[in-house]
Amino acid sequence: MASAGVGADDCVFVGEDPDERAFAREAGMRAAPHPVFTFAAVEGRPAFWARIEVPAERSLADLEAIAHTGEVVPVHVASAHLVLVMATARGVAALEQGGFTADLRGEVAETTAFLMRDDRPVSLPEALTHVSGTAKETAEATLRAESAFTFIAGALDGPEQSVASLGPAPGGVYVAAAAGTPIEDLHIAEAKPGHTERLLPDPALPAGRGPSPGICR
Repeated sequence: MASAGVGADDCVFVGEDPDERAFAREAGMRAAPHPVFTFAAVEGRPAFWARIEVPAERSLADLEAIAHTGEVVPVHVASAHLVLVMATARGVAALEQGGFTADLRGEVAETTAFLMRDDRPVSLPEALTHVSGTAKETAEATLRAESAFTFIAGALDGPEQSVASLGPAPGGVYVAAAAGTPIEDLHIAEAKPGHTERLLPDPALPAGRGPSPGICR
């Protein structure tokens, strides 16, 4: 940086690893979790974790078209109706103008996303035992996510909150883990192998229609 004649604050480190982004910030640099957010980092605008709902009249292809023209990077395709993304406020505004609902879940900063699956049985409250269809599925997903996150937060109990819930995920919960958090070492009792998946940003989603990229443990 010195040889280039610029200060650290004028440089942007781009990397998917939150630990490396943390080191860059400690050195006085700006940091971005993906090249799409480089200019946002230069301007001091953060990227957020967001859950994007795809309405019945829209498609994943419609979402991809908007994402490719703005500050939006998909991270995981949960279904044809829900996608986890990184996005700036400008990206979220573009999505909402395109008819998609965005549920912001906090800044990306020096965190990375994981899908933590929980195979343990879910017991619904008696008031919900007789409901059916979407309402029951939603209730089960919410309870499973809460149970999984409670385990994770308890196992990582410390002076600082190092994980945050990003809401229900297929078979478990999405979490954002701060740099240095040993979440990949956690194992939920009775969970099947491959229950921990580190999620990576990929602009090719959701059009690829295949599994979202990640590292399973």
